[in-house]
Order: sequence, then structure tokens, then C-alpha cells
Amino acid sequence: MATGINDLKAQVHTVSGFSALVDQEDLLAFVAGIESKPGEVRLVHGDASAKRALQQELMSQLALERVLVVK
Repeated sequence: MATGINDLKAQVHTVSGFSALVDQEDLLAFVAGIESKPGEVRLVHGDASAKRALQQELMSQLALERVLVVK
């Protein structure tokens, strides 16, 4: 019988001094600067084609395996 309670294994990080008005190069540099390589990146904001382009760059340039484009 399901209880509706799930174990979550997540962390919350605060990012300060970072503007939402950045380009792809800035976003790639930001992710590359993360101390330990993220297991997953979710792209949730922006034009669909821009998110797909960033997804490809994150996977090819930074060798990230899980980059999800959220609609």
C-alpha cells in the first residue's frame, strides 16, 4: 500500500551574483566551473531550439551524459 511519501535525494544550492541574462558561452563556463561534475543538468527556461543547442554543447564540450530539455 502506497503512503504517498517518497525519499528524495536532492541538494539545494544558492547561486549568487549570476544574471539570467547570459549567453551560451557564459552558461557553459558556469557549468564547467562547478567543482564536482553534475550528474544531471535540466534546461527549463528559454526557447526550445536554444535549449537543444545548449544541451548539445554541454554534452560535447563538457562530456555531461544527462542534460535534459524540459518543455
